[in-house]
Amino acid sequence: MGSGLVKRVVPKKSRYSYDRYVSDWRNKFNSSFERHPFYIISVRKFLELYHNKDGAKMESHRTLKDRGDLVEIQSISKQPVIFVSHEWHTYTEPDPTGILTKHLCVLLDRMRSGTVHPSYHDPFKFKK
Repeated sequence: MGSGLVKRVVPKKSRYSYDRYVSDWRNKFNSSFERHPFYIISVRKFLELYHNKDGAKMESHRTLKDRGDLVEIQSISKQPVIFVSHEWHTYTEPDPTGILTKHLCVLLDRMRSGTVHPSYHDPFKFKK
């Protein structure tokens, strides 16, 4: 085969500066809050509700929101956020035995104490 068939691809330098990238990302992210509300619960509050309570099951979003345990955030901040996703164990209840809640509490408590370090992707901390 002739060398004319092989084309060397050299990556182009990024057209965006780091600051511009962060600004663009924040603008896109913040505009999504208008369409999709984002609710959070503090680790402290979550552990207060469920840690070391045998058989404790996570309550519904509506219950937590109505009681004031969930807080709607309006824009991204520099505060760390831990996103948790889980698979429902049955069709009617996400955690009928409370085992998922128990394990999540143990993990969050260990992260809070520093014995377990969260791994995460921070779009604002990539190499320039």
